[in-house]
Amino acid sequence: MADVNTIASYIYNRAREVGVNPNLALGIARFEGLNPNTLGSPTFGNRDARGYSFGPFQLFSGSPDPSRIEPGGMAYEFKQRFGEAPSASNWQQQVDFSLDAMRRRGVGAWYAVRDQGGPDAITQKGMQFARQIGLDGDGQPSAYQARAMTQDQVQVGSPVQAAQGQPATPVYANDFGTAARRFGNFLAPGLVEAPQPMAPDQAQAQIAEQRQMQSQMSQANDAMRAFSALSSLGASQEAQAQRPVSLLQPSIVRGRVVPIQIGRGLL
Repeated sequence: MADVNTIASYIYNRAREVGVNPNLALGIARFEGLNPNTLGSPTFGNRDARGYSFGPFQLFSGSPDPSRIEPGGMAYEFKQRFGEAPSASNWQQQVDFSLDAMRRRGVGAWYAVRDQGGPDAITQKGMQFARQIGLDGDGQPSAYQARAMTQDQVQVGSPVQAAQGQPATPVYANDFGTAARRFGNFLAPGLVEAPQPMAPDQAQAQIAEQRQMQSQMSQANDAMRAFSALSSLGASQEAQAQRPVSLLQPSIVRGRVVPIQIGRGLL
């Protein structure tokens, strides 16, 4: 198993390559899971107040059981992408995955940013740690220009979607457990943690599913309206058939020709 300094060096150098401020990335890892207790545990993680999280960037599983990966957290997104749960054997993929998320969506998914005073403060702490372990600490990306992070992008709990036009509001899984946690958090804010935002591909899949359901419901409503219209037309024709008709008969009543009402069904 790689030690803290080996993983820290990999984080720092990979961040420079992909265009993320390496001091920011290293600072986040330092105050998330880049420590011997987390990395040296049998499950390469630790249980926290909200559940179980893995690796140097604490990919959240959504469950207190490390063997379960629930939808909605970054561990689930990692598993969907790489086909396996976070572990000591795939720590490099975890780092690459986390840096890619920072580059595309900002750093709002990591509570260490908020707890350490914001992105500028945690970047400074990352720089200090980099210099302590022999890295230069200049913080300059080497391959790509670092993407500027707006205030929305670093807002904790509200990561911005990468594609233009995507909503900044987190999209949550529509399963019963997630709904129960959201309702509990509404009743008792701070006591029940709201679920993690879904990954962009999960959100898109859910939106597509919702649109398909709406289309099916619209088609069903159109069919019901058509059936109702046909039923009304049939009832109208039946009523018309039962109405009496007027036939002019040469019946003389006091010298006048009058219409005789005869039920059509009696003729």
